[in-house]
Amino acid sequence: MKRLAILTGFTLLILLTPDHQTQAQDASFVRGDSNGDQKINITDAIFTLRHLFLGQAITCQDALDVNDDGILDLSDGIAPINYLFLGGMAPAQPFPDCGKDETEDELTCEENGRCISRGYYFVGQRSSSVGEALTRFKDHIIDNLNTLNPNDDFAVAFFDRGVLQFPSNGNPVKATEENIATSIAWMDSVFRGGGTCVGKGLETVFEFSSKSDSKSKSIFLFHNGWATCPGNGGLDYLDEVLSRVKTLNSELIPIHCLYPRIDEIPQFLIDLANQSGGSYLRFLAE
Repeated sequence: MKRLAILTGFTLLILLTPDHQTQAQDASFVRGDSNGDQKINITDAIFTLRHLFLGQAITCQDALDVNDDGILDLSDGIAPINYLFLGGMAPAQPFPDCGKDETEDELTCEENGRCISRGYYFVGQRSSSVGEALTRFKDHIIDNLNTLNPNDDFAVAFFDRGVLQFPSNGNPVKATEENIATSIAWMDSVFRGGGTCVGKGLETVFEFSSKSDSKSKSIFLFHNGWATCPGNGGLDYLDEVLSRVKTLNSELIPIHCLYPRIDEIPQFLIDLANQSGGSYLRFLAE
């Protein structure tokens, strides 16, 4: 039989549970990050105590089990305070990075906010007609990349008549400092070209997204809403792109359309955003 310690009022109860163990659900977490806010601080201790005594709902029991003894009790609320302020032992693994629970016990983890991977896919027009707004779009990408967690993944593509992509192997990469720095250096080598084959650009980022297991994904499209794609072009081509995207976007990834002009946003971008649950806005050079 397994013992489960529960503190009720001033009485510590030892309950007997059937002597069988199950492997924790296959979700990554950081031990000690009880509230999943991507930080280890005193609020995690408070969150744990609220769960123990006030019934605070949780989605990852393993994150609260700071000492990895398979029991959620008062020691798990005290341990973070000892670690943070009194030089006590650090939480058991996985800590401080996301990982899986290697200990067999009855605690589970459906999700831990810090370790829920997100996917961000950026695709931008690089033809001369977008002007200096291309530089701002690159800065927008960099600003977004710098907010990602190392567990998130990303990819970047620029289109004119053809497509340039990062990474070149067609697989999204994790948002580590090294990968972000490499992508920024690559973007510095991308200059304005000719043509606007937006369909090729979108197909590229959907190919990236299909190779990601991220739970939450977003696509950011920088485009003037028109098409001068060799062999194609005009409204018929854009209608074909809308239809093709509807087929490719089986996950209903929101597409956020950024329009680099001050005049009315083209219907193509509005339709693209609406059919994917995304958004559209003007995105001008400063």
